[in-house]
Amino acid sequence: MATTRTYTVGLNGEVWRMLNHDPNTWTDVSLSSLINTTNYLQPTSGGEYNIFTKLTGYNLVDVMSDPEDTSKLCVISGNNPSILPSITSGPGEGGIFVSHDAGATWFMPQGDWLDVCDTNSGKVSFHFEVWYADSNTIYVISQGGYIFRSLDGGLTFNSIKDNTGTNVQAGTGNIFTSCIHMWKDTTGINGGLDYGVIAQQEDVNQVASDVTVWKTLDGGVTWSQLNSNNPIKNTVINDSQVGNATGIYISQDQSMITVQCEYVTNRSLDSGATFITTLETLRNGLHLTWFEAYDPFVADFWVTQKGLATNSITNSIDGAATWTSTLNNGSRTDGAHFYTSTNGYITSGTNLLSTTQSGTNPQPSLSIVGDNSLLAVWTGSELQYYILSDCTDTSSKIIVIDDPNGSILEPYVAPINGASIQITNSPNIDPTKCWTVDYYDGTNTPPNVEVINAANTIIVYDSCQQCLPPPPTTECWKLELCPFSTGITCQTVENHTGFDWTAWENQYIYINGDTTCIYRPLKIMQAVFITPDSYSTLCALPTPWANSIEYLISSLVYNNTQYISGTSPSYVMTDLNYDPVECAALVCSSVACGTTENSYSNVPDFINNTLVTLGLDNVLDAYPNDTNNTPSILFSDSSFKMQYTNGDTFSITIIKIVGGITTYYNYSIGAGNSNNVSIGSSPGATKDIAYASQTGSSLCSDTTTLPVVDVTIPIVDATCEKIDCLIDATAVFTNPTVNGGSDGSITLTITGAQNPTFILWSTGATNVQSLTGLSAGVYSVTITDTGIANCQVQLQIILTEPPPAPPEPETCEVTPRLGEPGFSVKNCDPKTVIKIKNQFSDSVYAWFKRLRYGIETCCEFDLDKIDIKYQLLELGEMNDPDACINDCYRYNITNPSNDDAANFTYKDCFGASIIAIIPAGSTGITLSICARPNTIVTLDNPINAVFVEKCCDPLQLITMKYYCVKLTTTDITGVIQWYDYEGILKTKTLTNVIGSCGPEGVDKMYMCAQEGTVAPIAPLLITDLDITEMGAC
Repeated sequence: MATTRTYTVGLNGEVWRMLNHDPNTWTDVSLSSLINTTNYLQPTSGGEYNIFTKLTGYNLVDVMSDPEDTSKLCVISGNNPSILPSITSGPGEGGIFVSHDAGATWFMPQGDWLDVCDTNSGKVSFHFEVWYADSNTIYVISQGGYIFRSLDGGLTFNSIKDNTGTNVQAGTGNIFTSCIHMWKDTTGINGGLDYGVIAQQEDVNQVASDVTVWKTLDGGVTWSQLNSNNPIKNTVINDSQVGNATGIYISQDQSMITVQCEYVTNRSLDSGATFITTLETLRNGLHLTWFEAYDPFVADFWVTQKGLATNSITNSIDGAATWTSTLNNGSRTDGAHFYTSTNGYITSGTNLLSTTQSGTNPQPSLSIVGDNSLLAVWTGSELQYYILSDCTDTSSKIIVIDDPNGSILEPYVAPINGASIQITNSPNIDPTKCWTVDYYDGTNTPPNVEVINAANTIIVYDSCQQCLPPPPTTECWKLELCPFSTGITCQTVENHTGFDWTAWENQYIYINGDTTCIYRPLKIMQAVFITPDSYSTLCALPTPWANSIEYLISSLVYNNTQYISGTSPSYVMTDLNYDPVECAALVCSSVACGTTENSYSNVPDFINNTLVTLGLDNVLDAYPNDTNNTPSILFSDSSFKMQYTNGDTFSITIIKIVGGITTYYNYSIGAGNSNNVSIGSSPGATKDIAYASQTGSSLCSDTTTLPVVDVTIPIVDATCEKIDCLIDATAVFTNPTVNGGSDGSITLTITGAQNPTFILWSTGATNVQSLTGLSAGVYSVTITDTGIANCQVQLQIILTEPPPAPPEPETCEVTPRLGEPGFSVKNCDPKTVIKIKNQFSDSVYAWFKRLRYGIETCCEFDLDKIDIKYQLLELGEMNDPDACINDCYRYNITNPSNDDAANFTYKDCFGASIIAIIPAGSTGITLSICARPNTIVTLDNPINAVFVEKCCDPLQLITMKYYCVKLTTTDITGVIQWYDYEGILKTKTLTNVIGSCGPEGVDKMYMCAQEGTVAPIAPLLITDLDITEMGAC
């Protein structure tokens, strides 16, 4: 595609450039290259000029690039919009600057505009808008209604003058003549003269100052006021307070005019006779923007605003009839430009934002350093050339452009949708031809370029085959299947008629959007050759024949390869096996001599049998031929036909031996389907008889129109090559939460599919990636990449459920014994409990007094005896049969896969998290574990978990080891991890960086951990550690 350049400008000479919408290419191309060059706006008293010493005050308010060459652009300086309505620009600051190298260097164009804008004149100190009517004609609208025009692409600018040579001040010459839109008369609507509109405000410092709209039909020399000589109003509330005019558009046929003011946007559909308010806003931005820039009748408009209202961007898609707020964050958006109906750029302070949604959700593209706000932006694409290719490849390619650039042909470029078109009303383009459109990739401007514009009619087809005329019915084709086709039902189609495959002959393609069947269309050709003998001569021989006839194939060359080596295949024909036939087209039946015979089959059958032996039966076929299709020759009434593929060559040499006489027959098809027959008594026989090749549907031994070609779906070029199967899938599942429940689920994640997939579940469900409402059981799923043969992945998922609830225990009535303190016990009389506990406390107190203070207590109890009684009492209370806290069950775990290891985790009877693995190749191994219910979870591959019994020994075989871990690599810090007995992951930071803590500068740690769980956490490596097992914990 052509190069696209985006430019944005701002205060104090700020200019930036981006290439092809890539934010990484933003380049500062500000006017700094003008520093120390001549400033023609500041003449000295001695007739010389000052030089640029700074860019302060040159506030760039608009920018536009050449519609054909985006390296050429023009920028203008004007009033600082943030200080409006005050005028901040002074004499000599109203500059016009041009670059012809994408901003690398800048120059001030020559012309009398300098006399109007320099410090001596002081008539114009600021400009408002610049507009390229075409590559040569540029308009600048300026203070006081002055209009400066360039007719040489920006080398010079001169003021427009009336018939007396006086500078024209458009309209009434108001200071704020602030917007312009001009057309070149390319259609002859205006006698070849430029025409357009401006808008101006009478006095920007008066709140209710009138805004008027003016039109010129003579290139800006004279102007007439529109809206019936009335100012623009807010027609919603009948108020003339509309603010300064900031943008204007006129359609190419002059019927529609849209004018943007600070507080309203008005539209006229009667060439400016009346204007109606279609949008009320607050403080609109500097310029009205629309797409496409040179569209004869624009539908898409955008209005920006200066941050005093919430609607920062407002968009119309119906020619300014109705509007929708697409950005309402209240940000200031002085300028914008949209280069498609949805994509564009927006200035916002020192930032430039990009949007792909007509202003919605803008993203940063450029943010400049400093206080120079950006005020305007423009995106231009260089002239795009296209190349038209004939669908049948029988005509030369044609290079074209369209006008407006890219607006007509761009939607039909082949990489976008593969459409084909016909173009009418063009003197040099055949309207009956079907064309595909692509970008012209030449480096130089091509000669003899055709222009496509609104005068041409474009007829669009979905594909070449839809555009092409109906196919001839006389063609016979073979659709040879690529051996790497992936469709299960794909097969070579031997005799296809009813569609003209010429445009795709001998190319691999897929049709009807089916990528699984790749075909190569081959045209069937046919040559007719005389047989070594005449059927009439053979039928006239008396039986039994005096001599048998032996045929040998001494040479068979196919596509320059010799297939006969060693002994020549032979066939002996006698009166017993001689087979006269009656043939109609390719269908023959045996008949008796002297009846309806018109050929004989022995020679074609011999050739076909040899072809089968050599493996060439799929590329060459021989058939007997009826007399009506036999060329007019002098010495035979019999012939046979050879069918082959267009472009192939072959040569068959047959030796006939009869009665000791040897004759050589050579039948050949050469390049360009040239055929000849050589007959003689030696291999170098010289008698040649040539017959033209034949084509036609009658060549098909059988006819089929399947597959029927859907002409609305493009035929697509393909490659015949093996495609690797990359499909993979994983499953995430949840088990039923209760025994007998059906709230389980399985969700698939599929990766690597290169074509649409087909999903088949063991439940019968198809093409869904999630199953819900599942009960416990084994589920399998097969995911197939439908575009690759035998490309599928299978998963098996096992959902387990909690064991059934244990039966309710038998109950019996227990009457607790109530003690005097008001409590009950199950094992002892309450008085006994109180007695033992009181004696224990008294004994401990007496023992304490004796040891501490030496005070003896009378009748002191034996503390050891009381202690034993106390502990027995406690033990009895602990041995409560109703004190069961957690259920624990035994499960048998197996790995259903013999190829993959299965990792899983569970909680043991004490609540510790345990990680376990069943290695690959362990399908016959059963792992028995004790686990709390509903805690077994697979970490990768499926496992089988079978409930065994309700209770089991809660002791777990968890191996705990005592480790010492220390860093061996110097000057590093890292983190290690391990699992404690309860399965809780622990971490610790180790360091031996100089100045850190740790004995001898090496940080080490001792811990008890589950065996084999001590490991480093990246980026720390195992090689950085010394892990020493110290023994059991």
